[in-house]
Amino acid sequence: MVMPIEQKCPKCGGRFFGSDAIGDNCTRCVMEEIDSEVTKYLKSRKKEGEKNMKRALQAILIAGEKMKEDVLSGKKKITIREGYRDYTKGPVLIGCHLLDWATMKNIISVTYKTLDDVTSKEYEADGFKSKGSMFLGLRKFYPDIEWNSPVTVIEWE
Repeated sequence: MVMPIEQKCPKCGGRFFGSDAIGDNCTRCVMEEIDSEVTKYLKSRKKEGEKNMKRALQAILIAGEKMKEDVLSGKKKITIREGYRDYTKGPVLIGCHLLDWATMKNIISVTYKTLDDVTSKEYEADGFKSKGSMFLGLRKFYPDIEWNSPVTVIEWE
């Protein structure tokens, strides 16, 4: 088991608790680096010739009968996914091939943050009662997720 130890971020000088790998950057600096790389990547996709390219249909897989009911009733309007996901505002197909259902919704917000930075409004809108239940619930789908893991919060209407 890796025990977190207090470290000083070599980039910003801030104090944080991290793995035993000395020299790691703090979560804020790591997120800034990733955000910068994502921005560079997205800008590189806007090359000449790609400007008129149509975006492929976006889809979100939602598993489980309860989540199906919550999406279809409008109770569930957010999903939290591990890592950075390339979703954009606009139409999205939400469904599950195992339960044979699908519905079209409209993504209104895509935000990137660490799991620890997910707000109570966001995790409650995803169906979790607490930060702890969110962590345990996401662990079922993402066994390696940690509090400092990057996540994408996708909201639809």
